[in-house]
Amino acid sequence: MKAGKLRHRVTIQSKTTTRNERGINRETWSALHSSVPAEIVTLSGRELEQARQLVGTATTAVRIRFYANVTKECRIVFGSRVLTIGHIDNVDQRDIELVLTCSEET
Repeated sequence: MKAGKLRHRVTIQSKTTTRNERGINRETWSALHSSVPAEIVTLSGRELEQARQLVGTATTAVRIRFYANVTKECRIVFGSRVLTIGHIDNVDQRDIELVLTCSEET
């Protein structure tokens, strides 16, 4: 991993489910890791029509240093963009770097 390529700063968030006084579950997101150096590469993008509305989807690869507690239930926040993690690749199973394949709906 070349540190010079990690020029973006992202926040890794984890989901917490709480129950309010009426017994309704509520999902909230909290920062698991803040200001994580990352490399962000857009892999593909497409638009399709759903319910007479155009929906755009972008597939993005996010490369970060290894964090053991990053799971598919987490998400990446990059500026105003929210990326949903679809796949996590522990490169060469060496616990040095992770490549997260993410999707973003626009």
